[in-house]
Amino acid sequence: MFVRYRAVNPLLGVYYGIFTAAFVGLGIILLILEYMGLIAGHLTYALCGAAFFLSGVIAVASATKVLDEFFVSGRRVPSGLNGLVIMITALGGAGLSGVVGALFFLGVDGFCYLLGVLGGVVLAGVLFAAFVRKSGSFTLPTFFETRYQSRLIGALCGLALFIPTVCFALAELSIITMVGPFVFGLSENVCVAVAGGVVLVMVLPGGVRSMSWAQCALAIVVILGLLVPLILLAIDYTNLPLAQFTYGSLIDDIAKFETINKPEQVVGGAKTGLVLLNGETQLISYAFLGGERPFDVIEKIATFLVIAVGVGAMPALLLRAGVSVNAFQARKSYAWGAALVGLIVLTIPAYVIFFRYLIFDPQTKILTDALPVWMESLKAMGLIAPKDVNGDGTITPSEIRLARDGVFIGLPMLAGFNQTMQSVTFAALFAGAMASLMARVMVLGQAL
Repeated sequence: MFVRYRAVNPLLGVYYGIFTAAFVGLGIILLILEYMGLIAGHLTYALCGAAFFLSGVIAVASATKVLDEFFVSGRRVPSGLNGLVIMITALGGAGLSGVVGALFFLGVDGFCYLLGVLGGVVLAGVLFAAFVRKSGSFTLPTFFETRYQSRLIGALCGLALFIPTVCFALAELSIITMVGPFVFGLSENVCVAVAGGVVLVMVLPGGVRSMSWAQCALAIVVILGLLVPLILLAIDYTNLPLAQFTYGSLIDDIAKFETINKPEQVVGGAKTGLVLLNGETQLISYAFLGGERPFDVIEKIATFLVIAVGVGAMPALLLRAGVSVNAFQARKSYAWGAALVGLIVLTIPAYVIFFRYLIFDPQTKILTDALPVWMESLKAMGLIAPKDVNGDGTITPSEIRLARDGVFIGLPMLAGFNQTMQSVTFAALFAGAMASLMARVMVLGQAL
């Protein structure tokens, strides 16, 4: 039977333009107030709360009692906005922080992680999206149940997807409990409870519909939080705002700095490629371009393929195929998603290069009895462990144990940005974690 779906709202772009303007405007106001000394402490991180409040308003305003709207958002999500959701679902807060950390610790060998995520989105669009959309399924279990005409196969598929989906959700919660106490001054248990409440507020009123529109807003916050610090640093160090194309001028300097500190000769460093699975602090063991390599060519290819297949078959990612108007629009959505993930892939190396440049700069002297503010902040979150090994009264990069997640959070701190600017990055990390957590919760609910 032919089903006619409602037309796409032509004002969606205007609505998200208003959201972006409101978020940026609030950030500018907070910057002015902090500069004037009118706000301090946790109030400077108000952007994090504002991101959740504004996206929560969007979710509640998208409430629906129509079954078709609740499960597939009326199958009328535009491909561009759907691509935003695909981008944030593929990465999430944990994935974004993890791949940044992997590239920082593994150097150029970490590119297999970045390219794996990008390849997974392409794989999902080419191999799976159109077939899931044509079947009219809401989830992978219902797709396999329809495809093989067997409820048993659908149930087994749901059980198989349950464990990895729960693991993804727990990973996002770990990001919230890691940064939440520092930003909001709350305990970890309270942060988990608040995160659960926010997810319910964004999901229950309208299901996939309210979740989709809220995720679009959160994805915009992630992009802003990743790009704004880099634009400022690029202007400062390269005189151009396009960090993705200008960071190459810093690589020669980084190689010289690393030669002085010899990170590849650190004894006891993490000699493993499983950086993504290790959230503990570890020594910076590898130079970005040279030195001992954790991966050979075969391992790089294998890592790329494993990540690409895993991301491509991600239930929360394939859920996005069902909200498109037709199979063509579903593939177009994943094309947009791949383009946006490609933007992130181009941006993350610049992020890592600037962090390496600042932390390995030999002109930066860190005294044992007077640690800089950025190091004290990361230490309070358990993301850095400096130790004066040789007892000379200073701490060099080879004596710093840094956590994987400390790289993404630490760049604005290391660059000396004020707290309001730091809150842009915190908001991006929170937004990525919450958007991904919503997707996992929806997948679990639909599968059950």
